[in-house]
Amino acid sequence: MRRNIMSWSMTPRLNGWDMRRNIIQILICITLGYLFAFSSFSFAAQNAMITVPQTPIYEKPHLESTVIEHKNAGEKIRISSQNKEGWYKVKASNSQFGWIWQSNLAILYDSTHIKSAEVDLKGQSHERRFGHYTPPLYFRVIGFALGIMATDVGKRMSVRSYRPFPAFGGFFEASIGLDDNLRLALRGGYYQSRTKISVSSFPYYIYHSAFPVLIGLETDVSKGQNWDVSGSLYGGAGLLTATTVVATDYSIGNSFTLSGLSYILFLNFSAKYWFSQRLSAVFEFGGYFSQTGKQTIAGDFFGSGPFKISDSEFAQMRARHIGPLLGVGLQFRF
Repeated sequence: MRRNIMSWSMTPRLNGWDMRRNIIQILICITLGYLFAFSSFSFAAQNAMITVPQTPIYEKPHLESTVIEHKNAGEKIRISSQNKEGWYKVKASNSQFGWIWQSNLAILYDSTHIKSAEVDLKGQSHERRFGHYTPPLYFRVIGFALGIMATDVGKRMSVRSYRPFPAFGGFFEASIGLDDNLRLALRGGYYQSRTKISVSSFPYYIYHSAFPVLIGLETDVSKGQNWDVSGSLYGGAGLLTATTVVATDYSIGNSFTLSGLSYILFLNFSAKYWFSQRLSAVFEFGGYFSQTGKQTIAGDFFGSGPFKISDSEFAQMRARHIGPLLGVGLQFRF
């Protein structure tokens, strides 16, 4: 009976010791795990330098992830020695780990040797800017209203006068990126207008239409994470520019149409808001100038009196459009 009592009393002591030993082993494993987790990044890291202004660090290795912070060009950072499909792991300023894209940095092998990170990694055909791709090709569709402030249609009619009337139309533009901030653009479109004027109590309707074809340069003025502002200058010609004048007081011979080539200069500012990597809304504001050469009006036009300096000369006219342009549309990036 005594032996049984002693055996029973020793059992809890052995079980308690085993329990304490197991707890100690678990704590040691946890400690070693934390040490390994926090030190592995340092031991398996390498030095790198940011090469693109405002390079984003993402919470996860994909473009739609949250941006933790931005790094300036020239900053030196520590990155993981291995990449995940072109993404390197990096520690942000707030001690949070994030991901950075390979083409935004250069790996520093020593103090004198800087090698592009893209040399050793699978290439990426697109550059990256502010969290999304900056591809070389853009397409823009714009609807606009042109507030024409003057139309010079003759020596007696609207000479150096301002007669505001609206014109409505649309533009389609294709542009290619020459670098991160500069693009070469080709723009084509169509617009038309209608206005009524009165000269010496005679009413006239004037109709204008044109197919402008423009080429220009667009440069970024300011850029953000999801928006940018740019300025552009275009020059070109208005193909098939037509002006029709109708004298309503005559039943026959009451209209004529002149068509030809007009010369165009267009200064434009645009603001873009990016909904995604590929799509943005575009808002445009610019100054538009267009002028046609002087042309002779057909002699059988009964309302040609106001288009002459004297009754003995042939009637002539030309059209000049000067005014602000407001536009809104979409831009696609590929």
